[in-house]
Amino acid sequence: MKKELIISTVFSGLTKTKFLAENCYLTTGIRSTIVCQLFEVDIKNYQNEYTPAYDIIYSLDKGLARSRMLGILSSSADLVWITDDDIEVIPQGAIAAFKEIELSNDDFITTKYAVSENTERKKYSTSEFIHSRVSIMKVSSIEIIINRNKILNKGIAFDTRFGLGAIYKSGEENIFLADILRKGGKGRFLPIITSIHRDLTSGGDFTSNTANFAKGAIFRRVFSFSGIPLLIAFYIKRLLKKEVELARFFTSLTSSFKGFFKLK
Repeated sequence: MKKELIISTVFSGLTKTKFLAENCYLTTGIRSTIVCQLFEVDIKNYQNEYTPAYDIIYSLDKGLARSRMLGILSSSADLVWITDDDIEVIPQGAIAAFKEIELSNDDFITTKYAVSENTERKKYSTSEFIHSRVSIMKVSSIEIIINRNKILNKGIAFDTRFGLGAIYKSGEENIFLADILRKGGKGRFLPIITSIHRDLTSGGDFTSNTANFAKGAIFRRVFSFSGIPLLIAFYIKRLLKKEVELARFFTSLTSSFKGFFKLK
């Protein structure tokens, strides 16, 4: 089966993204499709590029969900790893993860990533498990590898209201996976580290009203109105883990409820 990375970037990040794709190709043999959005520059007539290591698809759209979906549609690969332009690929992990989904009947798998050579981003399970609508809420976009043909055959696409550059600034990956499960698909978590991402991701930010507003909308989109008690429990857990300060708890929760009831 043909394998690829789908890497989303903007023009100012294109140089480092090319380096990422070239390094991945040299260490794993896996190519990339790079989607480069041009909204930050004046020149709009760049021609798509094709090299042994990567293809570059230029886009006039704005928004991470649109970028990811264009990458999936533009790729000819069977298996696709959805990534960002600021990761470092762990070659042995990437190869192992792609092999796992290739040999399975899964629509998607999720893996682990680290924030340094010695520290994983989250407290991950030590063993594999089958994903549910609850467990996919903990998944980050750079952890997802999909069976592209299965996803497209189910008619599943990213919800462009979510993700960086959209109304709700995160959550496009969780909603994408929830829609796969809703359509009868299945996915597994595998305890394999596939990348290093040294910066805080948008999904881990509970300090801004914008981020909390998006959290509420995500819970509404995935769980409908049954998401209300889950949303409250989510913020209580963040409080107990000291990811949200007590002084900001009710402000954060209020912002999330605004996002929950704003979404139609």
